[in-house]
Amino acid sequence: MKKLDWMIMKKTLGAIDGFVLITKQMNEIINKSGKPFVVIEGIISKEEYEGKRVIRGDIKPEGKRIARDETTLESNRVARDNTTIEVNTEAIDNTTIEDKIETKDYTTIENKEEKIVTTDNAVNVVTENEGGAKTDIPIENDDISIERDDISIENDKPMKTIVYTGKTNKEFGILELIEAFLLLNDADAHLHIYGGGNADKEIKQFAKENKKIKFFGTVDRETVLARQREAFVLVNPRSYKNEFTKYSFPSKTLEYLLAARPVVMHKLEGIPDDYNDFLFYFDSDNPGDMAKKLQEILTMDADFLEKIGKTGCQYVLEHKNEEKQGQVLIDLLNRI
Repeated sequence: MKKLDWMIMKKTLGAIDGFVLITKQMNEIINKSGKPFVVIEGIISKEEYEGKRVIRGDIKPEGKRIARDETTLESNRVARDNTTIEVNTEAIDNTTIEDKIETKDYTTIENKEEKIVTTDNAVNVVTENEGGAKTDIPIENDDISIERDDISIENDKPMKTIVYTGKTNKEFGILELIEAFLLLNDADAHLHIYGGGNADKEIKQFAKENKKIKFFGTVDRETVLARQREAFVLVNPRSYKNEFTKYSFPSKTLEYLLAARPVVMHKLEGIPDDYNDFLFYFDSDNPGDMAKKLQEILTMDADFLEKIGKTGCQYVLEHKNEEKQGQVLIDLLNRI
């Protein structure tokens, strides 16, 4: 089957005029001929400005946006209450992407679109058949839909709660996060974990032995999103050492930033540098180094942390919306 995949992929790659990739590192493997490409790691719908947002979500017949699986944490609904981000909607160009493309006189848009490839699995196929080791890219089902009237940034001072929401798999660094937490010297710090995975047994044992560690398992999305908004800091412990991180962008990053709270994680190779001003990074995946960074954040000025959370949220809203990312696609079409 892999040989067949490789044959199809090689034939397809030769007929492609351009690529839409999740990370720039994918270009080194997929785009051997140096064809035009763009990187789009995520898109937030312009409906965010109207009170609703969806990332890779589905739509019910009545028009309500939902995520594909409403029972898991990886299908999180993001909402904020009691505060407001002011967005100048008059400055938003409401012309649809389709209309913009039509103005470029592309008489057969379908033909153009057929020659633009967005792919994750192609990395596996090309890498394996070029003689390299297979690079399994775990596909995060971080489907997010948001419903809100206003997004609020001005919180009451949050508790010193370190919050993780997502898959609790060992390969995603959850046990290293717990080890780091146990090294903290802060009586007010608590670790709250929401999700499910292959490390659940170990997490439950840690929680049994330490009352400051709470494992809530899989809960409804409204509860998770409320806890995200109340967190002192949101954390993603996924290690940078895994090869697949070059070719994936954790959509949890967008989800966390939209909660308008400080976010700490590893600097994965697939994360563009334009996020650097809005994220805290661990120095390494050693629990001791992770603990040092968490300790540093826990002692930071609350107003500074509030500003970091607010600016990160605003950046995502302004620069990762469908109009901005749609223009990136239009620019690619113009280069082909």
